[in-house]
Amino acid sequence: MKYVSMLAALLMSAALTGCGGNVKFQDRPPALLNNEVEYSIISTVRSETDIFAQAKNINKSVPIYYFQNFGGGGAGLGLLLGPIGVAANYAMISSNTDNDAAALAGKISLSPTDITGAVLEDNNKFVQRTDSTTGFLMSPYLMIVKGDNDMLQFTTTLDVASGTWKGRYSYHLDFKRPLNAVAAGLDQTDLDLMKRSMEHGFKEALAMFESDISGTLAPVKDITFYSESVSPRFKMPVIAKLVEDVNNEVIVLGPGGSDQFNLILSSGYHKLRKNESEISNR
Repeated sequence: MKYVSMLAALLMSAALTGCGGNVKFQDRPPALLNNEVEYSIISTVRSETDIFAQAKNINKSVPIYYFQNFGGGGAGLGLLLGPIGVAANYAMISSNTDNDAAALAGKISLSPTDITGAVLEDNNKFVQRTDSTTGFLMSPYLMIVKGDNDMLQFTTTLDVASGTWKGRYSYHLDFKRPLNAVAAGLDQTDLDLMKRSMEHGFKEALAMFESDISGTLAPVKDITFYSESVSPRFKMPVIAKLVEDVNNEVIVLGPGGSDQFNLILSSGYHKLRKNESEISNR
């Protein structure tokens, strides 16, 4: 099953760097019946493959996931060698991921669920409901991606669902730390800084969702987009849409319909610093 997921993700990524004719994007959320947004929050930790096919949960109590693709000859080499090459290549990457995840296990205990809950309580537009069958179901989590030089990059993500509609809103934090520093245990100063960064990140993710509901989160032009935090190791620009370019940050809508979220790390809306992304007109 892991091999199948890996192959599907590789083929999906290859397709998204080519012609944009058949690329799907996230749909607009359903309209509100009034000015209030009714919501409930998923309190359980979702399965790894539900978030991203190659992610690892590093804290069984809170939704924090880790992804890396270093190891082996590279995804492209695996494809060139055929199914056996893909399987062998994936095995090496998977082994590295398992080793990293074991080193990071339990080292971050900050709860994305609690942080998001506090952010929502401060927003008068959102009204919490205990019945998860009505309104929007929210699933906040932290995604950690290893880039070059073993530097960990952190993204606060809010998955939102209502009926058959699904949306994803991600804010890429300015907080970064080397893998060995996190594995050794962050000191209180770093943990406090990380918490403030996550609070800001989930506020930004929630703001994108609010703008999407109101119809103001509208793409302005077609682009190709690359960022190490969504494509570590391999510089693979993907077909995307530019939504906003203000000051030092951009918002882009990455490729992938709601049925592809767990196969495409760049899917949904992303807000990040301009100097950490490469955007070209398409």
